[in-house]
Amino acid sequence: MAKIYGLDQAVKIIIQDVEYYQSLDQKDRSNMRVYRQRFLDGKLNFETKIKMVKKYGGEVTVDVKVKLK
Repeated sequence: MAKIYGLDQAVKIIIQDVEYYQSLDQKDRSNMRVYRQRFLDGKLNFETKIKMVKKYGGEVTVDVKVKLK
């Protein structure tokens, strides 16, 4: 059974997966380096994180909670 992770934790796992990185073509490796730096700087947007998870083969489920004042 697959484990369920928070979005940021999943992105960390993807970024640290050396075998996955090495399996990418040159363009995707370049994108991954940019995404990694943006993630570490706290500037990687939500849509790109989801795109990374889907490309990695993960399934994204959404559970949105809203608190109104």
